[in-house]
Amino acid sequence: MTSSIFLFLRRLRRPLLVLIFSYAAGTLGLVLIPGADAEGRPVHLDFLHAFYIVTYTGTTIGFGEIPYAFTPLQRLWMIVTIYVTVIAWVYSIGSIIATLQEPALRRVIAQRRFEREVRGIDQPFYLVCGHGDTGAMIVRELRRYGYAVVVLDIVMERLDELSLLDLGMPIPAFCYDASQPDNLVAAGLRHPRCIGVLGFTGSDEVNLAVAMAARLLNPRVPAICRSYSAETAANMASFGTRHIVNPFAVISERVRLAFRAPSALAIHDCLTSSYRTPVEPPLRMPRGHWVVCGHGRFGSAVVEQLLAAGNTVRVIEPDARRLPDLPGTVFGRGTEAPALLEAGIAEADGIVAGTDNGINNLSIVVTARELNPRVFTTARQVTQGERLLFKQAGLDLRVRLTYLAATEAVELLRNPLLPCFLDHLNECEEPWAAALLSRLAAVIGDASPTTWSVTLAPGSAPAPSAALAAGHPVTLGLLLRNPRTRARPLAAVALLLRREGRSIVLPDEELPLRPGDELLFCGLRHAEQRMCWALQNVDVLNYLATGAERPSGWVWRWLARRRGSGAQPRA
Repeated sequence: MTSSIFLFLRRLRRPLLVLIFSYAAGTLGLVLIPGADAEGRPVHLDFLHAFYIVTYTGTTIGFGEIPYAFTPLQRLWMIVTIYVTVIAWVYSIGSIIATLQEPALRRVIAQRRFEREVRGIDQPFYLVCGHGDTGAMIVRELRRYGYAVVVLDIVMERLDELSLLDLGMPIPAFCYDASQPDNLVAAGLRHPRCIGVLGFTGSDEVNLAVAMAARLLNPRVPAICRSYSAETAANMASFGTRHIVNPFAVISERVRLAFRAPSALAIHDCLTSSYRTPVEPPLRMPRGHWVVCGHGRFGSAVVEQLLAAGNTVRVIEPDARRLPDLPGTVFGRGTEAPALLEAGIAEADGIVAGTDNGINNLSIVVTARELNPRVFTTARQVTQGERLLFKQAGLDLRVRLTYLAATEAVELLRNPLLPCFLDHLNECEEPWAAALLSRLAAVIGDASPTTWSVTLAPGSAPAPSAALAAGHPVTLGLLLRNPRTRARPLAAVALLLRREGRSIVLPDEELPLRPGDELLFCGLRHAEQRMCWALQNVDVLNYLATGAERPSGWVWRWLARRRGSGAQPRA
């Protein structure tokens, strides 16, 4: 017996006993009270007919006096039975309604419905823990790529917002504490179709619990979790968490790249941003004097990289506990002109509004522009609801930690090879990155790129796997040809090849491929789709290699053999 049925019956114990007693008493009275037949002889009803009469009278249906007209004593007893059973039904129906409205029972029923929906998922899905700004963006991105999603969050209002979104399919969601392993199992952690777990709640402790549960309860499933502190990130890494996303570390790395290799930052944004984001020119952040408002986790990460790049920095901070040990630090909010002037905004080359309040950040930028119209403006958008204001503010750089964390997490899940390439990209020099950016721009143009991975294995790439097994050479350039017209290349670039644990960045197109090779591509969406033709269809791959179009159907092959043998049809 499920807990929902047990809880329902336990709540209705007394109403059910009242109903049973009233019907039993009415039935027993009709059996004991003698009636009279048509000749006036005494007769007694059996239990079946007595219960039948009480049933249709107790429900106020009415059907008549059977099998004979009742005696006055029987009618008197029926009057008492009618009132007793009607009162019992009113009491029972009221109890049923009250029980169905109990929050505990409704939660149990919703929980069982959620667990049935999860058990019934028949396609690969991701388990997303946390549906705040970042979690909601992750869910939208995963659905855009066609993945099913299961969502957990401890705040019911966030799940109510999820139910109002049009995501193409119902999203199983429940108000669960994701730190409890039983809740994760109920949400599908051990489901055979679960292909990934994302811990993006607002608590590092909960995200740590999600990562640990994924590692211990289902080691085959990759886990990507967010961590705001280096200690928690190290703890997650100690038991094999696949990827750890620290938004403040992400922004710190991007500020470092903006000064060290701006083209590498543009490529990084191109590879990890959401679809429909075109390749943009590199962002050139000015060197010189910077004013940073707010020295929390965001501000301190930015200050560290600004100083490492050789800039001078003055910080404005309203919390005395956060004041850094830097010369020229100003105690204040930064929204007023005096504090900005004291920090040197008049001669500053750039300003970073990085407080925990998005509206204050906009106010800081507006005030700074009035004092120094040429200053480079950077502001942190704290919540997704502020996006319209920040779009209209005309900022030189808008920082959205939720967007950066969400898009990077989704791309890391979709492309296991991407982190390896990004590690190389983060350490490259500007000339190399600039050449690659120019190459991507020439291939992709102003359109929006996407990334995808290919593994040369019979299950994922049967056509080249069969060709290699037969001893036919397959080069990387062969996969980059257009199946519609082999003379034209696909709008794609091979970024990485991993072979036997060794990585080759920007492999040559003449490189012969081997079974088991893993490839990372960047290009347009239709290029990925057309490459799939060559990966799945032997005839398409043969056309790309030889230029000869071999008939694919058995009828056309039979006709081709007859033409080749010179057979003539008889008249």
